[in-house]
Amino acid sequence: MSRRSHPMRIALLTLVVLVFSTTVASAATGKVSATDVKFRREASTGSEIIDLLAKGTALEIVSKKGDWYKVRIGNINGYVYSDYVKVVAETPAPVASPVAAPVVKPVVPSAEKPVEAPVAASAATTVIPVAATSAAIAETPPVASSVTPAAAVATSAAASAEPAKNIVHVSANTLNIRETADADSKKLGELTRGDAVVLIETSGTWAKIQAGGGTIGYVLGTYLSSDAADASVSRGSDDRLDELIRVAMSFKGVRYVYGAASRKGTDCSGFTMQVFKAIGISAPRSSVEYGSAGVKISREKLRAGDVVLFDTDGSKRTNISHVGIYLGNDKFIHASSTNHKVLVASFSGYQAKYLGARRFLN
Repeated sequence: MSRRSHPMRIALLTLVVLVFSTTVASAATGKVSATDVKFRREASTGSEIIDLLAKGTALEIVSKKGDWYKVRIGNINGYVYSDYVKVVAETPAPVASPVAAPVVKPVVPSAEKPVEAPVAASAATTVIPVAATSAAIAETPPVASSVTPAAAVATSAAASAEPAKNIVHVSANTLNIRETADADSKKLGELTRGDAVVLIETSGTWAKIQAGGGTIGYVLGTYLSSDAADASVSRGSDDRLDELIRVAMSFKGVRYVYGAASRKGTDCSGFTMQVFKAIGISAPRSSVEYGSAGVKISREKLRAGDVVLFDTDGSKRTNISHVGIYLGNDKFIHASSTNHKVLVASFSGYQAKYLGARRFLN
C-alpha cells in the first residue's frame, strides 16, 4: 500500500471518532430509591428545595452534573442527588441498518514514486457509516464518547454520598421558627402541622432545623415527631402549651427557697403552681396534692406540659415529695433543692423514684 494513502486513512478515522464523540446519551427514566429525597432548584445542597420526593417517585433523567442528576417531574426541572436515584429504563438511540461501504477512488500515482498495484477497496480505505460498529475501525481503538449514558454514571456511595438527613415532622398546628434558641428572639418563619424539616441538632427544649425553603433556625423540639402519621394527630391547645413552656423556661436560674413561690425564690410545687397560674390554670401548691389533681397519665403517654411526680425522700410508702414539668425529648424542668435553683434535667437519668404524671393542659 502506498505511503500516501496513510493521510487519507487518518482523516477517515478522525471523522469516525468525531461522530462517535458527539453522540447524545441515551434517554433514561428512574425512580427515587429513598424517602423524603430533596428535589432542588440547582445541583447544590445549599440550593432551594422544590419538594421532598417519596420513595418510588418516577423521574425523567435529563442529564448528569457531577454527583447530581438533572431530572424532570411533570413540567418541572430540578436536581436530585444521584445516590438516591435508581435508573430503571433506557431508550437507546436508534441504530441505522448497515449500508454497503462506498469505495474511495485510488490515489493518483505520484511522478516521483509510482504505485506498484491498484489500491484495493477495503475497510481501511472506505468511508464508515455513522451507525457502523467499532469493528470497522479495529486498527484504531475507539474513543469514548464525551457524553456518558445515564445508566453508566453510578458513583461510589462511600466516596460521594450526601450525608443522611434526619427528617422529622411538625406536630403542632403552627410552629414558629426563631433566630436563636429563645422564645423572645426574632421570628424567621412559621411551620404548620405535618411539615417535614431536617433536624440538625437539639439543645435542651429547642431543636435546630432546616425548613423546606432552606431557612435554618430554632423551634421547640417538643413539637417535632419522627412519625409523620403521629404528627398529624391533634395535640390540643398548642398555643397554650407553647406559652406554658416559655413561662417555665423563664424561671431558669431562679434560686431554690423552701416554702417560697416567687421569682425571687421558689420551691418545686411553688414553681409549677406559678407556671400554670400564668396561663390561667389552677394547680396545687403542695407536692402531695398533685397525686389527686389533674388527669392521671401513664409513662408511655407522657408529653410536654405534664407534671411529673417523684419520691425524693426514699421512704417505703408512696410519698410525692417533688414535682416538675415535662418538656419532651427526655427533659423536665424543676426547682432543685440539690442544685439550689430552677433548671432543666434529664428525665430518665433523674435519680429519685418516679411516681407518675398528671395532666392539667388538654
